[in-house]
Amino acid sequence: MWITVLGLAIAVNFEPMRLGLITLALGRPRPVLQLLAFLCGSFLMSVTAGLIVLFVVRPGVLGAPEFSTAKIQVVFGVLAVLAAAVLASKLPLGRFARTPDAAITATGGPPPPGQSRTLTFVASRVKGLVRGSSPWFSGAMGLAIALPSIDYLALLILIGTSGAAPLDQLGLLITFVAVANTVVAIPIASFLVAPAATQARLEAMRAWVLARTRRDVALILTLAGAALVTVGVAGL
Repeated sequence: MWITVLGLAIAVNFEPMRLGLITLALGRPRPVLQLLAFLCGSFLMSVTAGLIVLFVVRPGVLGAPEFSTAKIQVVFGVLAVLAAAVLASKLPLGRFARTPDAAITATGGPPPPGQSRTLTFVASRVKGLVRGSSPWFSGAMGLAIALPSIDYLALLILIGTSGAAPLDQLGLLITFVAVANTVVAIPIASFLVAPAATQARLEAMRAWVLARTRRDVALILTLAGAALVTVGVAGL
């Protein structure tokens, strides 16, 4: 269980969205304060959601007899392999996305002047928040990036059905959140020593992650899925 938790936590650090928001926080005034706010928001949301699922929802749902850690590992391993197969194929995932022209046609024409002014006002306010120096915006980004996702809920189900004592489950939860936020904590320390070099390294890391092809991601998903299936079958 500890290996699974640590492996998933390390993988979270390389999420493109997380790296992008960290880079955005670093580009704002007082970057160390921005990263601290981001870290606090992420930690607060992750731990709160984890405690609710493990110790509030669990008695009525996760404690049901039909749940077993091994079966859940197999299911999510198979889903990961299926997702990898889709990514490795040449299926254009964005072909069903609506283009701006299609959106205009669907609504019968361009937005009315009043709506256009509203959108412009909202856009200007958002730009003001992004470029401002208030740490509250970075804290909100941390809260948003830590909203419970499917993989996080799956991890919580694994922890909740592992049979571990409540204190051990709490330890697994805190360990996951701490390791998953390493990519935020390390720049805070590094930025205090070498701010320019830290920002350059983060930009390079973000560019590397975004440059990965669909097949690269598919390979990672396949390895993770195969590992989950293997561990799950061994535990049946």
